Amino acid sequence: MNDPAEGSVATKHTGGQGGGSEFAAEPLDRQVQRLLAGVEGAAATPKVEAGTDNDTDTASERPLLSNEVIVPSCVQLGTGRQEEPLAAKTGKYQEREAYLILLPHPADNGRVEAYVVDASCASETAPGPGELLLKRSYQRG
Repeated sequence: MNDPAEGSVATKHTGGQGGGSEFAAEPLDRQVQRLLAGVEGAAATPKVEAGTDNDTDTASERPLLSNEVIVPSCVQLGTGRQEEPLAAKTGKYQEREAYLILLPHPADNGRVEAYVVDASCASETAPGPGELLLKRSYQRG
């Protein structure tokens, strides 16, 4: 798979434009709450690119939002989970380009799990799963 976006997930992105943010610059729980607030306030749900197993209707029927971030499949694999993200944003974690990805908590609907995954796998010729840098569980809202 030479195209890092192949099999990628398009997800609601509520962070700033461009290069993202430093995840450690603000407590992660606040960033998680801001992402959740953006998702819960949005009319659209996260999208999966056409051609993936999770696509229930064609991508042409669902316009992508301009403020979505593409989560490369290798980064998604780094979470060890298959579910479509609730939200995601790019940034830096310990001086490394990374993604903050929010997934539903597997056992508690009142919680989410936040994953910070190294983004370097997206630029590799034959990427493996991204390195999981951090995993935490947070209360919704």
